[in-house]
Amino acid sequence: MKSLIFFILFLSIEILCATAHYETAYVEDLCNSNVPIWNLGSENSNSSGILKSSRHQHFLKGMNCTIIIQPPLGFGVVLSVRYIDFRPYVPHCQSYVQVFENDKPSKLCGYSADTSEYQSYSSDGRALALQFFTVNNSGPQYHSEITFTVTSFLKLHYNCDRKMFQCGNLRCIWKGLKCDGHNNCGDQSDESPHRASCGMLSPGGITAIVVGSVMGLLLLILLPFLCCRFCRSKYREEQSASGEPPLIQPTPSYGSSMERNFQHEPDLTPPEPSTSYIRYQDPPPAYKP
Repeated sequence: MKSLIFFILFLSIEILCATAHYETAYVEDLCNSNVPIWNLGSENSNSSGILKSSRHQHFLKGMNCTIIIQPPLGFGVVLSVRYIDFRPYVPHCQSYVQVFENDKPSKLCGYSADTSEYQSYSSDGRALALQFFTVNNSGPQYHSEITFTVTSFLKLHYNCDRKMFQCGNLRCIWKGLKCDGHNNCGDQSDESPHRASCGMLSPGGITAIVVGSVMGLLLLILLPFLCCRFCRSKYREEQSASGEPPLIQPTPSYGSSMERNFQHEPDLTPPEPSTSYIRYQDPPPAYKP
C-alpha cells in the first residue's frame, strides 16, 4: 500500500518537473546589485525566465543600467517581447531599452502588447546585453514597463539531445518549454500544433488524468477490503452480544402466590394456658367425716 502511494507521488513529481516553471527577474533588483548579471541554465526549468522592470513601480526614474543575460558556455539567448510600455510616446523615445543582438543595437520604446511574442532578438553562442534607460522625471504620464521572455538555446546542425526540443530554426531548447504560451525558440515553432504537437493535453492535464486513474484503481482495490473488514467487525459485535446471559430483574408479585403460601402455612405459635381451671388425670378421693 505504501509503495503504491509513493509511486503515485513519484509519478506526479516527475510529470510536474517536466513542465516549465518560470523564474521572474526584475531590472530594478539587477541594477541595484553589485553585478547586474542573470545566469540561465541549459536543460531544465531555469533555462528560461521572465524579465520585468519592477515589482511595484510603473516608472523607474533616472535609470541607466546595462544588464547581462548569461547563458551556459556555448549557448545563446533568445529574447521575446511580450509587453513594453515607455511613456510618453511622442515626440521621440525619451525612455527606452536597447537590445544588443550580436553587437547590433536595437532600441525598443513606445507600446506593444503581444501574447504571441512574435518579436524576438537573439545572440548566438554568447551573452545578451540590455541597456535600460529612463529620464530623470516623475509624474503619472511616465511609464517604463517591460515583460520579456528570455531562453538559453544551443544551435546544432543535427538532432538535439533527447532532453531538448529541436526548433524549426535548428535551435535546441529544453523540451519542457514547448506548448507553454511563450516564444522560446524565436520562430514560435515550440508553440506549433504540428512540430511541437501543441493543442493536445497539457502536462498538467496529463498529470491530473494519470493521478486520477491511479487513485480510482486504488479505491476499487481498497473498497472491497474495507467493506469486508466492516462486515467482520459488525459480525463480531453481534456474536459477543449474543454470548452474554440475559439480565433478568425480579419483579414483585402482589396478591395470589404470596397469599396462597401464607394461607397454607401452619400456625406454630403454642396456645396460652387457661387460668380458669386445672384438669388432673387422677382426682383425689372424696372427704368423709
